[in-house]
Amino acid sequence: CAPVLFDGLVLPGGEAGAQHMGNQIEIADFLSSQYRHCKTILAIGASKSLLVRAGIDAKLPNGQPDPGIVIGEEARMSTAISAFIAALGKHRHPKRECSTNAE
Repeated sequence: CAPVLFDGLVLPGGEAGAQHMGNQIEIADFLSSQYRHCKTILAIGASKSLLVRAGIDAKLPNGQPDPGIVIGEEARMSTAISAFIAALGKHRHPKRECSTNAE
């Protein structure tokens, strides 16, 4: 299925799952495509390593945090879920496409 068809993506926590998914090039390709299409991504716990493997930075080109990349710790899921839902409501995060942002 084409990543562009999804509104957002949740990467589940767990070291074993992150290691397994990290060994699959298709996962990195899917993540990279989600990112390029400015979609919202929630990475829980160990799955944040998948973002790194896919070359995804949680910061915008201007150095500010990317509002469409939510990093959640398993112990504080309610905060991460609320942030993910808010980011998902924006549909896309086009500031990723800019090389510089004044904001």
